[in-house]
Amino acid sequence: MVVEFVKVLSLVLVVGVTISWKRSLLVVGAALLTLAVLVAIFGSTLVLVLPTEVLRLIIGLILLIVFFATEKLKRNNNKTTSNSSGSKLLKQVTSNFLLMRIKEKVVEGDG
Repeated sequence: MVVEFVKVLSLVLVVGVTISWKRSLLVVGAALLTLAVLVAIFGSTLVLVLPTEVLRLIIGLILLIVFFATEKLKRNNNKTTSNSSGSKLLKQVTSNFLLMRIKEKVVEGDG
């Protein structure tokens, strides 16, 4: 649990430092809202039906969709590319994080 918290905190910090704290907090808010909606709709049966890792993957994918959707909106509203290096760094960190999670799942599945 602590390791997961540190991973998420590092991603939030990367977004906050490289792009903006407003967007970082927006994504955190979206994650909390998504979690609250899922719990309100499905309750504890969600945990009984789906493994925790699948739930983490679903929430992570939703966060990525929210992030890239806000990035697209930002680019459409602001045609300047002054922040493109930060965006590229964040996308690399995010993709590396997802690849690391996939590799962990493969290794756990083999053991």
